[in-house]
Amino acid sequence: MALAHLFDTVQNRNTGVPIPGVVVRMRYQDSDGIAPIYANEIGTPFPVANETTTDADGMFSLYADAGLKYRLLFYIGDTLYKSIDNVSLGGGEGGSGPANSSYATTTELKDALASNLSAILTESGKSGTFVIRNYSDYVAQVAADTGQINYIRSSSDTTKVWVRSTIIPDNGAGKISATDGTVQQSLDARPKATDLAASAATAGAALIGFDSAASYPAGTVGAALKLYNNTYDDGIWNAPDPITDDGVWG
Repeated sequence: MALAHLFDTVQNRNTGVPIPGVVVRMRYQDSDGIAPIYANEIGTPFPVANETTTDADGMFSLYADAGLKYRLLFYIGDTLYKSIDNVSLGGGEGGSGPANSSYATTTELKDALASNLSAILTESGKSGTFVIRNYSDYVAQVAADTGQINYIRSSSDTTKVWVRSTIIPDNGAGKISATDGTVQQSLDARPKATDLAASAATAGAALIGFDSAASYPAGTVGAALKLYNNTYDDGIWNAPDPITDDGVWG
């Protein structure tokens, strides 16, 4: 039987940080028996039979018999972290294709079977790979992403959403946010640690929405930033001892 390729990235749902070292196994959906998985298309076994592990980027890649349905299992140590039922690796799925099939438009991807688990979108400005997730976990993100750049709700199963996992640039113009712009422009627009340093207080404050003219309740971050914003160092004073507050200075 032909082998089908399945790959994906395991990441923290709340932070998006990839999780390395997750053990990935599969079982047959119907019988719950252990499903053989392989390292490549010619059927080379993994070092530990029938399991693989996510790499430093949270990525895993495996091959299994096509045309069957599986339960995909993720373990952290001996603890089952997550399971995904009815994973189809092609065969008998009609025109929507197996996991990682390519789709030319957003509409085609929305119409693809959610059981395909992962897909590749080749539409200009949106090119990249997507993985299927539960819509209930991404309601806010879907609503905010009006351009359907990173979150595309499935039409074939409205309880699911396609979530971007990688970017495939279109001659440097691959978008990664719900607003117009290139990858580099989107990255440049994000706050950086250096922008929040004392030497860039104004830029940092602007990036996080701080308004020096606004009033903020005592004890809030806004109040602390406003106090800092009105404090200046003439570059001359150099105290030999730690700063102490005698309660007089104001």
